[in-house]
Formats: sequence, structure tokens, C-alpha cells
Amino acid sequence: MTTDAPRRLAPLSAMALAVGLLPGAAGADRLVTGVSYSTVYGATAQVDLGFTDILSSGVDLRLGYRGGSEGHGTSLALTRDWEFGDTGLGRDTVLTFGIDGYSRDWDFQSYRRETYTAALSLDAGLTERARYSVGIFAQHDDLEESDDDVSPLILQDLGDSHASGIDLGLTWSNRQKGASFALGTEARIDLRRAGFGSGRDFSQVSVNAETFLPMGRGTILNLGFDGGLVSSNDGDYVTLLDRATMGGGMLRGFTFDGIGPRDMDTDDALGGTRYLAASAELFVPTPRDNLWLGAFYDIGTLWHLPGLDGADIDDDLYWRQSVGLSLTFETRIGRVNTSLAKPIAEREGDDIQYVSVSLSTTF
Repeated sequence: MTTDAPRRLAPLSAMALAVGLLPGAAGADRLVTGVSYSTVYGATAQVDLGFTDILSSGVDLRLGYRGGSEGHGTSLALTRDWEFGDTGLGRDTVLTFGIDGYSRDWDFQSYRRETYTAALSLDAGLTERARYSVGIFAQHDDLEESDDDVSPLILQDLGDSHASGIDLGLTWSNRQKGASFALGTEARIDLRRAGFGSGRDFSQVSVNAETFLPMGRGTILNLGFDGGLVSSNDGDYVTLLDRATMGGGMLRGFTFDGIGPRDMDTDDALGGTRYLAASAELFVPTPRDNLWLGAFYDIGTLWHLPGLDGADIDDDLYWRQSVGLSLTFETRIGRVNTSLAKPIAEREGDDIQYVSVSLSTTF
């Protein structure tokens, strides 16, 4: 499942040792650098570059790299916006063309993945608070084995494949745009239908909502919900590439891909086709305007993997829960969130992560 701005970087997963900003370096508008250590990713270094309006063309480019002793990952995103103002299609109409891609090869996963996507979308306002989007996309994926002991349930999805189709989205918000702790509510529903022509044939639905409520003396209560499902349009089976994953930022206390259906023989995470998650977090201000302390409760589940009859998998619905403390720091490049989480409901085979650091930023 995907989300819109602010664009979220992959969690740094454990103790971040440094995060910096060097504006204008090598012609870049933004340069974010950092190093971290994680029991999942090992010791890693991260660099993200952002370039705006390259050669006065209106094209924005973003490049990212994260690597270390346990593997590496790269990403790129190129976008071009055309703003038309108020039109017969709606308020503040924007047409966007984008190309993005990423490559991941980490030791904690038994496969390597490369994904490249081209998309054209139209976004416009229906009212002052409601907006819609409609678009088309084409995606190419390459999945390769990187572990001798890989699950046969992953092996069957290896190789090149592609998907193309349409995206629809609807957003309602009464929050101040771009403000991290602005009071109010925002809700979004996204629909994806793939399978026009050849290629993978599936449908995705995702819903998320978030509200910020005043609790007195500057304290804010943040309530969030995420849910979604994936289904095949030509049978029960949904490929590994199109399933949902959970852990990390969506469910603190568990690693990325740390919960959900697994091959019981190889312990490989397989993803699922149904997920639900909710969170309640109380933020307390500090004497520094850009620093907040928080206490949270997260609950979530990822389940249901049809079309694998006879396979030894555990895809039952089982709720995981965690509680913890957080420290949120607003910087010029975005919001840095550090959390210390303690799972209070888990299942055998889940991958636990007590400390996480994540960065949310917009280029």
C-alpha cells in the first residue's frame, strides 16, 4: 500500500548516530545524511539528495542510497507538475508525471527486488476540504533469489513481471497543510486496479485516517487508523510483489515485515492480503518549540494468504500490540521521530524491534 506526501523514508530502525542537512551542496536543494545501527540492517549510512526545477525545466529529482554490512538499497524519483489553477475539473488542478524506482538487497530478506514505475495523475479539489485524484500507471518488477534456503512460496514469484492499470484517490482534510501537529482530521481512501492487458491482475483498497485533538496545556492526542486489502481479479492467488507488509512505522515494536503470514519451514515472511492497524499517541510539549515527548499504544494485524493450499503457513488473524515512549524533533528537513517500544502481544516468529528512528520529510 502506498501513501502520499509527506514522503516517508524507510525507518532507520535502531540508534541513529547522526542526521544532517547541507543545503545547496553540489547544486542540491536538500542533502540529508545519516548513519545508524540496527540488528536488522546492521551498520548503515544513508544519503538523500533533492534537486528542484532542474535547468528551469520544472522537473524535480530525488536520489537516495542506504548501505552497510548487511546489504544496500537505492531509490530515485523524478516528477514534473503542471499547475492549471481552477478548471472545469476542480480547484487547483495539477497534472503530474512521475518516474520512480528502487532496488533492495538486504541479508534479512531471502530475495532481491527492483521496481520501476511510470505514472500520470490528475489531482483537483472538489471542495475547500476535499480533493480527488485519478491516474494511470505502468510498473516493472524483477525478483531474484539471494538466499539458498529461500521459501518455495517465494521461488514461484521470482523473475520479471509487470503490472499496469488505474489509481483513484479521495482525500478530506481540515488540517493546516504542511504542519505536523496541526489540529484537525485527515482521511484518505485509495483504489488501485491492475490487469489491463497482460501482466499481474489484482485490486488494492487502502483507507487511512488521522486526527489531532487538543487535550489542554499544549498537549495533543493523535489517533490514527490504517486498513486495506488486496485481491486477485483472476483467482485466489496474489503474488508476493502485490501483498501488504506490516511492521516498522505502522506498528512500532516490530521490524519491517516483522509480522504476518510466514513459511513455517523457512521462517520467511510472505506478506498478507488483509491488514488493520490503529494507534493512540499523546504528545506533550517541552520548553523547546520543536521538541515533543510522547506516549503511545499501537495495535495491528496482517493476515489471510489464499491460493496456497497444502503449504505450511500461518496466516491466521492475530492482534499484535505495543506500548512505548517517543521523542519527536522538528527540523528544517522534516520530522525525526525516535521511539522506544515494548510489544505486549506478539506471536512466535515475529521479529521484534525495541528502538526505532524514522525521518519524515518533503522535498
